[in-house]
Amino acid sequence: MLPTVGFDTSVAVVGAGSWGTTVAAILCEHASTTLWGRDADLVAEIADRHTNSRYLHNVVLPSALRATVDLPDGRRGCAERTVRSTIAEATLSATLTWTDDDADIDLYVTQPDDETSWYANRTTSIGGSLDRDDLSGYGPETYSLSADEGDAVLFGDYLVRVHYYSDHTPNDEPSRAVSWRVVIVVNEGTPEEERIIREGVLSVDMSSNSSPGSSGPDWADVATVTIPEPQPDPGG
Repeated sequence: MLPTVGFDTSVAVVGAGSWGTTVAAILCEHASTTLWGRDADLVAEIADRHTNSRYLHNVVLPSALRATVDLPDGRRGCAERTVRSTIAEATLSATLTWTDDDADIDLYVTQPDDETSWYANRTTSIGGSLDRDDLSGYGPETYSLSADEGDAVLFGDYLVRVHYYSDHTPNDEPSRAVSWRVVIVVNEGTPEEERIIREGVLSVDMSSNSSPGSSGPDWADVATVTIPEPQPDPGG
């Protein structure tokens, strides 16, 4: 629940990543809100184009949201309140978005035990979970695996892939070329956090070729992410 604020309240949100931008976009519907970020190019995009293409693909931000790289100005006149996410941090997450409406692109993550999380098997035996199957366009679809939530994280290779299931436009023309984007986060919220961004284009749809392990022009291998087994402490 959002705190009650008066019409003259000003709010500053520090951090222009996916979470900070989303919180700022929601808050600016209730109070004058300034989003602070370190990257001048990203802040300029938020301020001028009302988008954050690096972290929130295909999302239009409210025009009332202000953005700045000047932290002192961003905080001046603001009451200070700390807001913390209650969402468990992911050991591994992969988020797929794509550019076209009426197109069905699917996310697949094959774990070290060879089980795949996909639309027909959204939750795996170790706890890896695909949040949704977007059938009509844009996404996002997110796979997540979290030791914080008690998932049985396996060490080894996780293969991330995308598949062009169907172009739902009502014509007999060849399927449209659809651009996709996958953001992978490893060890979220730790000093070892790693962020991987991959992009590509699929031009052929094929709903009959959707089983894990399939291949063809309707498939793209995004990345192989390795979660290494912790090394013993030499001092222990």
